[in-house]
Amino acid sequence: MPPTLVPVMCATVGRPGWRHYMAWDGDTPAAVAALHVHGQVGWLGVAATLPAMRRRGAQGALMARRIRDGAALGCRWFVTETGQDRPDKPNPSFHNMMRTGFAVAYHRPNFMLPIGVA
Repeated sequence: MPPTLVPVMCATVGRPGWRHYMAWDGDTPAAVAALHVHGQVGWLGVAATLPAMRRRGAQGALMARRIRDGAALGCRWFVTETGQDRPDKPNPSFHNMMRTGFAVAYHRPNFMLPIGVA
């Protein structure tokens, strides 16, 4: 995740409804993710994996753990989002979600700043 998101992510730690997770490879942090619970809905988001640790199952494990924890907290529904999977730009996050049992509800446009604009 870009360093500019650090203050935003840190602001959620300790807040009601938020849980944060980290997967480890021995003593090395490998991946992170968060769960936000609101009523009976759990949102799975804020997921990132160090490039050297990718394709080892960390995000799949974090997703499964967050769903178990959310269910124990009373969640009946879970939602998440990621970029669209395209033939010219495969999205591993999308594949993790599909393997976990999520289904695409809809596609939405995402607006981004041009490269080099901060």
